[in-house]
Amino acid sequence: MEDLQTLAGGKTLRDLIKFPSAIDFRVIVDAKAEEALSVLKDTLTAIEPEGYQGIQGVPRPSRTGRYLSYTVRVKVQNPDNLERIYAKAGALSFVRHIL
Repeated sequence: MEDLQTLAGGKTLRDLIKFPSAIDFRVIVDAKAEEALSVLKDTLTAIEPEGYQGIQGVPRPSRTGRYLSYTVRVKVQNPDNLERIYAKAGALSFVRHIL
């Protein structure tokens, strides 16, 4: 993400989010990846050691059952850590999307 991407009107997410902030990430993973939650938690706590607040609600399966969607809450301390979360979690082999 190039500087948390410029939005319409020249604003960036850095301008719109007040840090620290608890952010809910929607993470879509391969349903067959049994280690997904454990590795995801380790990745997030490596970036925000005190920020991981767990899964919110129940996982939602895709229509075909190939993927599971989790909502994960993390208290993010600064914009750099937000960028790191998207980059590191998005690079995990079992993650299809992180929103």
